[in-house]
Amino acid sequence: MTWTSQLAQKNPLTGIAARRTPRRSYRRPVGVLLSGQYAVVEGRSLSEGGVLFSLKNMKNELRLRLDDFQVGARVAISLILPAGPVMVLRGVVIYHQDDSTAAAGPATAIGVKFDVVPILQRREIRTYVSQKRAGELDTEADAVPLTSKRL
Repeated sequence: MTWTSQLAQKNPLTGIAARRTPRRSYRRPVGVLLSGQYAVVEGRSLSEGGVLFSLKNMKNELRLRLDDFQVGARVAISLILPAGPVMVLRGVVIYHQDDSTAAAGPATAIGVKFDVVPILQRREIRTYVSQKRAGELDTEADAVPLTSKRL
């Protein structure tokens, strides 16, 4: 069974796709390098397998737009875990969504699946995710419907 076929499996009660690894809210700056353009955007959630971020820019100088993040685009992601080192990981865009009907204004979400993650960085991410506090809310990223654009 391939990764994409596992992703496509959904819970028959909720209609939500299953996740391969647990994730945790990650509301911190995320650096994104795409086609020679770099931007600092807002992280939403993190797992060993990838990251979800919003194109809400942290410095109001966004050079990248949703259209630049086509499914299959190669990116480099830089992030810092609390009490951890800076991580730079390569990946591929597997998801993007533009919700211009959101009550709080247009919202965008970009999902990136990491390529090979070195074991030490994988452990750092796993530790961060496993330290999720009781009562910490899951993000809206945990309930992405299958009707969204996916690889």
